[in-house]
Amino acid sequence: RCVLASTWLDVTDEMLTLVAILSSENVWVRPSKQNEAAVNKASRAHKQFHHATGDHLSLLTVFSEWLDNRTDRRPDWCKSHFISHRSLRMAMDIRRQLREQLDKIHIPRKPADDADSRLVEVRRVPTSERVRRALCAGLFMHTARRSETVDAWVSVGESTLARPERDSALEDMDPPPQWLIYSELSGQSAGAAILRCVSVIDREWVDELLKRMDHVDLKKLANYHPADSTADGRGRGRKRVLEKDPAAPEAAVSTEEQGQRVMSAKERYLARKKQGS
Repeated sequence: RCVLASTWLDVTDEMLTLVAILSSENVWVRPSKQNEAAVNKASRAHKQFHHATGDHLSLLTVFSEWLDNRTDRRPDWCKSHFISHRSLRMAMDIRRQLREQLDKIHIPRKPADDADSRLVEVRRVPTSERVRRALCAGLFMHTARRSETVDAWVSVGESTLARPERDSALEDMDPPPQWLIYSELSGQSAGAAILRCVSVIDREWVDELLKRMDHVDLKKLANYHPADSTADGRGRGRKRVLEKDPAAPEAAVSTEEQGQRVMSAKERYLARKKQGS
């Protein structure tokens, strides 16, 4: 969906590059923590590529500068900047395959008419924003909002407290962004979950997409039905869909409000657990 959204946002090349990099091995070479001098040198080298909006645009910067070097000079360039030459070569190969697949199914990588009024309007938006909007179209469930109680973010999909990984482009951003989009959530323990490859987004970019999820029956989507153990006293795999009792009173609190209360309670619990550890 990210790639499809990128076609009408006119950032298909950028999105293909991002998908390819994220599908290959980690491009950042990080020395052993025991070698403090090398760690600091690598950190300084990586910061040269940091983009103000986050890690996704940072990766695009790395790929672009790598391509600007002559083929025979790329390995040395990577070594001096603590970048994995092998990962970027792998990403280039994946990117080529993705472009071929788009051509096979006749999805244009560029708008047919550069004079189209809609395209003119789209191009008035900075490329960095269009790339992040395209990411939101496919990864809207990989978003996180800033916690009101602790120095962390709450992931929308898993309701887990997490922080961007060390050396992220957003690690020292001040003030911290209210909403993030991430490529991977690593770890599930309280206060220890890590958001990998994060970028700043506006809530309005995902608001409508997240609202649609309220109308999705996740149990039905997963083909889940509670076992009916009352039919024959054994329930051996027999299943039925629970129906609402017409005589049952309506809930006094809306589903949205209940969700907010649960999330707030979970934040308070994780904060207390962290303080006690």
